Amino acid sequence: MKYFIFLFALVISIYSVNCEARQPVDHRTSEQKAIDHELYVRNSELSIDRDCKPKSTYQSMLLKTYSQDAVKEFWRGQTYAIERTHQKRLEAFALNEYQDSLDKQIQAIQEKKDEAYWSAQGIKQRSDPKFNESLSRADATIARSRAVRLKSENDWYERCSKYAAQQAR
Repeated sequence: MKYFIFLFALVISIYSVNCEARQPVDHRTSEQKAIDHELYVRNSELSIDRDCKPKSTYQSMLLKTYSQDAVKEFWRGQTYAIERTHQKRLEAFALNEYQDSLDKQIQAIQEKKDEAYWSAQGIKQRSDPKFNESLSRADATIARSRAVRLKSENDWYERCSKYAAQQAR
Protein backbone atom coordinates (compact mmCIF):
# COMPACT_ATOMS: atom_id res chain seq x y z
CA MET A 1 0.00 0.00 0.00
CA LYS A 2 2.80 2.41 0.84
CA TYR A 3 4.30 1.73 -2.61
CA PHE A 4 0.99 2.63 -4.15
CA ILE A 5 0.88 5.94 -2.25
CA PHE A 6 4.50 6.62 -3.20
CA LEU A 7 3.75 5.83 -6.85
CA PHE A 8 0.63 7.99 -6.76
CA ALA A 9 2.58 10.95 -5.27
CA LEU A 10 5.30 10.49 -7.90
CA VAL A 11 2.77 10.53 -10.75
CA ILE A 12 1.09 13.66 -9.37
CA SER A 13 4.41 15.49 -8.99
CA ILE A 14 5.49 14.56 -12.52
CA TYR A 15 2.12 15.65 -13.90
CA SER A 16 2.25 19.03 -12.12
CA VAL A 17 5.80 19.66 -13.38
CA ASN A 18 4.69 18.82 -16.94
CA CYS A 19 1.73 21.20 -16.69
CA GLU A 20 3.99 24.03 -15.64
CA ALA A 21 6.48 23.20 -18.36
CA ARG A 22 3.76 23.29 -21.03
CA GLN A 23 2.90 26.93 -20.40
CA PRO A 24 4.47 29.04 -23.12
CA VAL A 25 7.10 31.54 -22.12
CA ASP A 26 6.81 34.92 -23.79
CA HIS A 27 10.32 35.94 -24.84
CA ARG A 28 9.24 39.18 -26.50
CA THR A 29 10.52 42.50 -25.24
CA SER A 30 8.13 45.15 -24.04
CA GLU A 31 8.69 47.04 -27.30
CA GLN A 32 7.71 43.96 -29.32
CA LYS A 33 4.64 43.48 -27.15
CA ALA A 34 3.65 47.13 -27.71
CA ILE A 35 4.12 46.74 -31.47
CA ASP A 36 2.05 43.54 -31.49
CA HIS A 37 -0.68 45.21 -29.46
CA GLU A 38 -0.75 48.19 -31.82
CA LEU A 39 -1.05 45.84 -34.81
CA TYR A 40 -3.88 44.02 -33.03
CA VAL A 41 -5.70 47.32 -32.46
CA ARG A 42 -5.10 48.52 -36.02
CA ASN A 43 -6.43 45.25 -37.46
CA SER A 44 -9.60 45.18 -35.36
CA GLU A 45 -12.73 44.05 -37.13
CA LEU A 46 -15.60 46.46 -37.60
CA SER A 47 -17.89 45.80 -34.63
CA ILE A 48 -20.33 48.67 -34.92
CA ASP A 49 -23.52 49.12 -36.92
CA ARG A 50 -24.80 51.96 -39.10
CA ASP A 51 -25.73 53.92 -35.95
CA CYS A 52 -22.14 53.76 -34.65
CA LYS A 53 -23.18 51.50 -31.77
CA PRO A 54 -21.86 48.01 -31.00
CA LYS A 55 -23.43 45.41 -33.28
CA SER A 56 -24.63 43.04 -30.58
CA THR A 57 -26.15 43.28 -27.15
CA TYR A 58 -23.39 41.00 -25.90
CA GLN A 59 -20.75 43.43 -27.08
CA SER A 60 -22.60 46.37 -25.51
CA MET A 61 -22.65 44.54 -22.21
CA LEU A 62 -18.95 43.73 -22.49
CA LEU A 63 -18.10 47.37 -23.09
CA LYS A 64 -19.99 48.28 -19.91
CA THR A 65 -17.91 45.81 -17.90
CA TYR A 66 -14.53 46.73 -19.42
CA SER A 67 -12.21 49.16 -17.76
CA GLN A 68 -12.08 52.66 -19.17
CA ASP A 69 -8.74 51.96 -20.87
CA ALA A 70 -10.11 48.82 -22.54
CA VAL A 71 -13.12 50.75 -23.83
CA LYS A 72 -10.80 53.42 -25.24
CA GLU A 73 -8.74 50.71 -26.94
CA PHE A 74 -11.91 49.20 -28.44
CA TRP A 75 -12.96 52.54 -29.92
CA ARG A 76 -9.43 53.28 -31.11
CA GLY A 77 -9.53 49.96 -32.96
CA GLN A 78 -12.91 50.91 -34.39
CA THR A 79 -11.48 54.13 -35.85
CA TYR A 80 -9.06 52.02 -37.89
CA ALA A 81 -11.80 49.54 -38.83
CA ILE A 82 -14.09 52.37 -39.93
CA GLU A 83 -11.34 53.80 -42.13
CA ARG A 84 -10.61 50.41 -43.71
CA THR A 85 -14.28 49.67 -44.30
CA HIS A 86 -14.87 53.08 -45.83
CA GLN A 87 -11.93 52.65 -48.20
CA LYS A 88 -13.15 49.20 -49.26
CA ARG A 89 -16.64 50.55 -49.94
CA LEU A 90 -15.28 53.47 -51.96
CA GLU A 91 -13.18 51.04 -53.99
CA ALA A 92 -16.30 48.92 -54.59
CA PHE A 93 -18.22 52.00 -55.75
CA ALA A 94 -15.39 52.92 -58.13
CA LEU A 95 -15.21 49.36 -59.44
CA ASN A 96 -18.96 49.34 -60.10
CA GLU A 97 -18.68 52.62 -62.00
CA TYR A 98 -15.82 51.23 -64.05
CA GLN A 99 -17.71 48.02 -64.83
CA ASP A 100 -20.76 50.01 -65.89
CA SER A 101 -18.68 52.16 -68.24
CA LEU A 102 -17.22 48.99 -69.75
CA ASP A 103 -20.73 47.53 -70.14
CA LYS A 104 -21.85 50.69 -71.94
CA GLN A 105 -18.86 50.48 -74.28
CA ILE A 106 -19.63 46.82 -75.01
CA GLN A 107 -23.26 47.69 -75.61
CA ALA A 108 -22.30 50.48 -78.04
CA ILE A 109 -20.02 48.11 -79.97
CA GLN A 110 -22.78 45.47 -80.08
CA GLU A 111 -25.27 48.05 -81.37
CA LYS A 112 -22.87 49.02 -84.15
CA LYS A 113 -22.40 45.36 -85.09
CA ASP A 114 -26.17 44.82 -85.11
CA GLU A 115 -26.69 47.93 -87.24
CA ALA A 116 -24.04 46.76 -89.72
CA TYR A 117 -25.62 43.30 -89.88
CA TRP A 118 -29.13 44.64 -90.47
CA SER A 119 -27.97 47.14 -93.09
CA ALA A 120 -26.11 44.32 -94.89
CA GLN A 121 -29.39 42.41 -94.90
CA GLY A 122 -31.11 45.45 -96.37
CA ILE A 123 -33.26 46.11 -93.32
CA LYS A 124 -33.41 49.67 -92.06
CA GLN A 125 -33.82 49.99 -88.32
CA ARG A 126 -35.64 52.84 -86.73
CA SER A 127 -34.93 53.94 -83.21
CA ASP A 128 -37.88 54.22 -80.93
CA PRO A 129 -37.88 57.57 -79.09
CA LYS A 130 -39.96 56.17 -76.21
CA PHE A 131 -37.50 53.33 -75.72
CA ASN A 132 -34.52 55.71 -75.78
CA GLU A 133 -36.28 58.01 -73.32
CA SER A 134 -37.01 55.15 -70.93
CA LEU A 135 -33.36 54.03 -71.13
CA SER A 136 -32.15 57.53 -70.30
CA ARG A 137 -34.61 57.76 -67.38
CA ALA A 138 -33.38 54.42 -66.07
CA ASP A 139 -29.76 55.59 -66.33
CA ALA A 140 -30.64 58.80 -64.48
CA THR A 141 -32.40 56.81 -61.73
CA ILE A 142 -29.38 54.53 -61.34
CA ALA A 143 -27.06 57.54 -61.15
CA ARG A 144 -29.26 59.20 -58.47
CA SER A 145 -29.38 55.96 -56.50
CA ARG A 146 -25.60 55.65 -56.57
CA ALA A 147 -25.22 59.27 -55.50
CA VAL A 148 -27.54 58.68 -52.56
CA ARG A 149 -25.64 55.52 -51.55
CA LEU A 150 -22.30 57.32 -51.80
CA LYS A 151 -23.59 60.25 -49.74
CA SER A 152 -24.95 57.84 -47.16
CA GLU A 153 -21.59 56.06 -47.01
CA ASN A 154 -19.70 59.34 -46.56
CA ASP A 155 -22.16 60.51 -43.89
CA TRP A 156 -21.73 57.22 -42.01
CA TYR A 157 -17.95 57.51 -42.24
CA GLU A 158 -17.88 61.07 -40.91
CA ARG A 159 -20.40 60.42 -38.15
CA CYS A 160 -18.88 57.14 -36.91
CA SER A 161 -15.25 58.21 -37.20
CA LYS A 162 -15.99 61.33 -35.11
CA TYR A 163 -17.93 59.28 -32.56
CA ALA A 164 -15.23 56.61 -32.31
CA ALA A 165 -12.48 59.23 -31.99
CA GLN A 166 -14.46 60.90 -29.20
CA GLN A 167 -14.92 57.61 -27.36
CA ALA A 168 -11.22 56.74 -27.78
CA ARG A 169 -10.08 59.89 -25.96
